[in-house]
Amino acid sequence: MQAAGPQMPAGPCSEPGTCRAREILERVGDKWSLQVIFHLRDGPLRFTALRRGIDGISQRMLTVTLRGLERDGIISRTMYPRHAASGRLRAHANGRHAAARGRRSHRVG
Repeated sequence: MQAAGPQMPAGPCSEPGTCRAREILERVGDKWSLQVIFHLRDGPLRFTALRRGIDGISQRMLTVTLRGLERDGIISRTMYPRHAASGRLRAHANGRHAAARGRRSHRVG
């Protein structure tokens, strides 16, 4: 009995957990992550400036997204000692690379 349809050749992404590109897309492919990285591509921003720049994102969703991106090493947060809490968020090189790829695929699609 023959299998229905063509068989996909085994490749570097055929086994779960072996495809770095898939892992990255799963992390930054959600609705907000790519927008956050895109806004941080040119340099650090404060939380409030970032929130103002992303239309429709709630404070809670931005906080959750930033924590995930920071945990995954895509962005970093620098806190400054002041009376009121103050800090800046910055995209790492791999985050800026993901933003550039996302922008190119957005133009193609």
